[in-house]
Amino acid sequence: MKDFLIIGGGLAGILTAYNLLLRDNSLTIKIIDNSFDSAAWRVAAGIINPVSGKRIVKTINAEDILSSIIALNTLLSEQSGKTFFHPKPIIRIFRDNTEQNAWIRKLDNTAEYEEWIEKYDTSFLHAPYGCGIIKKGGYLDIRGLLKTMMHTIADKVIFQTSTFGANPYNNTHYTKEAQTVIMCYGWEMMYNPLWSFLPFAPFKGEVLTVKIPKQLSDEFILNNGTYFLPLHNGTARIGATIEHNQLDYMPTEKSKNKLLQDFFSMTGIKPEVVDHKAGIRPGIEDRYPVIGRHPHHNNIFILNGLGGRGAFYAPYCSSLLADFLLSEKEIPAQYSVHRYYHLYR
Repeated sequence: MKDFLIIGGGLAGILTAYNLLLRDNSLTIKIIDNSFDSAAWRVAAGIINPVSGKRIVKTINAEDILSSIIALNTLLSEQSGKTFFHPKPIIRIFRDNTEQNAWIRKLDNTAEYEEWIEKYDTSFLHAPYGCGIIKKGGYLDIRGLLKTMMHTIADKVIFQTSTFGANPYNNTHYTKEAQTVIMCYGWEMMYNPLWSFLPFAPFKGEVLTVKIPKQLSDEFILNNGTYFLPLHNGTARIGATIEHNQLDYMPTEKSKNKLLQDFFSMTGIKPEVVDHKAGIRPGIEDRYPVIGRHPHHNNIFILNGLGGRGAFYAPYCSSLLADFLLSEKEIPAQYSVHRYYHLYR
């Protein structure tokens, strides 16, 4: 019998446990979480965007990533009767000629992008440089997803709440707890001596919840660097700011005003704010997650660095880790922690 200890009960941790049990229902798994109210997954909107950045780049493995999200949603929908992935096209509003020209080049010269993006004209938005449609966008209901998964695996997993800090256990404690330890407890892992060699680049993000203005369509997600995500309950999310220097959980008036101004520049609308939250995302310098085994401790593993795209990456990356742990299936190089082994001392 194999037993696993997962430190971190957010999106990465719960999905890893779920994927392990899908492959082997006899496993013994314990999850330790600190139930922190401002954990990144509690603040995130769950945007699914496979084509991003000023250069309009399709994410490597985007097809596999979306397939993982759809497969997970299908399986959980069959079990619960609920749906968690909501496809919704993204209107990309170009902020300058650089973005506009990058989009045109991708459409005119790259057949690979034909099924992902297309030209789009709209009269209900202020878009002096034009806009386009990302066809395979959407959002993931993270809270509903985790609640359902935790219920599904409740009889197979031991859940423990612990107010652990940045380095919750030393290595001796790890080996006493379980044969295999998986660490995925967010940005504070940068302070853990086991993983401090990694080039962590966490950042603070602030998000608003607003009432949806009646004159604005809820059929699309809007994005001009700031996103507008209509939800099903008459509200929407506007976000997110990026702050690398001041890593705290305090919402700021400055960020609130920036988000409202960005939204106003798209729509000419000033919405009513009903909530304002801040969280810290666990990024890595090259903006790809890190997955795999510690370079020195063979029984300690990591899944971290999902950044601001946790909903997008987590289903796929947790599946990669589960396959690696149980079948030794190789992790793709751009996601493997092995790419940073040379930094370990």
